[in-house]
Amino acid sequence: DDEYGRDLVAAFERGMGARRRQIVAKQSYDPTDTEVQSEIARLRSSGANTLMVFAFGKFAIQAFVFVKRLGWRPQIYLNAVAAATSVLLIASGSGQTQGALSIAFFKDPADPRWRRDRGYRLFVQVMRRYLPNANRNDGYFMAGMAAAYTMTETLRRAGRNLTRAGVL
Repeated sequence: DDEYGRDLVAAFERGMGARRRQIVAKQSYDPTDTEVQSEIARLRSSGANTLMVFAFGKFAIQAFVFVKRLGWRPQIYLNAVAAATSVLLIASGSGQTQGALSIAFFKDPADPRWRRDRGYRLFVQVMRRYLPNANRNDGYFMAGMAAAYTMTETLRRAGRNLTRAGVL
């Protein structure tokens, strides 16, 4: 129940187009709450066979735990934030993450297929220099570096006299 969540839901609904009516229930949560058990229970009672998790770490993990506790077996889709390897490793203790699909849009540093990738090697180089003791498999570091490099490139392309038009 914040701007981030509302934007994701609105984009999802737009993307569904005419199939939007297949959405049987929506449930927001207050990020200051301690847990999302009642929200997951309401979604289960809707009869939905698919669960979209647009949540941050703690609440994404709780969603997996409560889905498992309720004996609910929906197809689960995760936003990029909830799909970080660090979140999924914790959530997998619930036994429910198997088969979850991610809408992650960055390279997962825990996935060995990226080991030879130029961008991944740059990520490792930066991590070794600035955060040598950090967990390089944590996708949040990769996302942070991607955001930093995007901002740097945006400012470079905007030129010496920064203006809104130049940034756009």
